[in-house]
Amino acid sequence: MFRKKVLKIALPVTLQSLLQSSFSVIDQVMIGQLGGKSIAGIGLGGKFASLYSIVLASVASAAGIMISQYMGKKDDKLVSRSFFVSLVLSAAVAAVFLIICVDCPDTVMGLYTKDVTVRKTAVRYLGILSVSFLPMAVSSIVTTLLRCMEEAMLPLYASIFALFLNTGLNYLLIFGKWIFPELGVGGAALSSVI
Repeated sequence: MFRKKVLKIALPVTLQSLLQSSFSVIDQVMIGQLGGKSIAGIGLGGKFASLYSIVLASVASAAGIMISQYMGKKDDKLVSRSFFVSLVLSAAVAAVFLIICVDCPDTVMGLYTKDVTVRKTAVRYLGILSVSFLPMAVSSIVTTLLRCMEEAMLPLYASIFALFLNTGLNYLLIFGKWIFPELGVGGAALSSVI
């Protein structure tokens, strides 16, 4: 019984984590066809976005601990409070990172490289990608709540759908296929945001 419960939660969470980490790999593989400067720019922009993801994951982990404790006590009021406090905190973290990406992206990317072309590419990628920070914050806390409720499959299904959508949109928007414009690095970022 216990083993089944662990697998019901742990397996979907593990698979979802693997899928989420594959987003940047897919971007880099497809952008790799545009040349070294483009792939370096996406890599640098992705490093700063990864820093945001780590901070957000920390907030979500703390939320998961608090929510699951209060669920165990069957205290719905404190479950709600923990959820909403975590949601506000993650939104505040998203706002801080978004402001940094909008106000001084060149300065941030300048910490990673002195190459002007790579830095411009990274700034463009990060500027578009940062639009996803707030939805990511909300999604992360909602996913945490669902996992605490032993409903880990729904976030996994959403991640599978997002992976296929991101891959398809990458192809269409990076290379300008079908009726879509060729956006290159911007297309990779826009696909990730969508």
